[in-house]
Amino acid sequence: MSKTGKDNLITKGLISGITMGSLVTFVIGAIPKNKVRPKDAASSLSYMASHAIYGVVATSVAAKLGHPSLYDVKPQNNYLNPTEATSEQVKIKAVEGG
Repeated sequence: MSKTGKDNLITKGLISGITMGSLVTFVIGAIPKNKVRPKDAASSLSYMASHAIYGVVATSVAAKLGHPSLYDVKPQNNYLNPTEATSEQVKIKAVEGG
């Protein structure tokens, strides 16, 4: 979210939750003596739904409670200055009264 901002939180949450959940399920399933396996397709779908919900909640909480410096605009290269003030620059202007 630091690179792409706070837009489309639900989509980002769904993608990150399903991706991380699928990765964890794959890693656990690759263990030879794994005794945790879904019994049917409905179990797998419910796992995916719970991972998606977790991703949306985690992304929303990070966006609401995260420090503003997480979302600062970074310059495209080292030669150009950012077009928007960073959170640190905004604080300095507020303190200086400008």
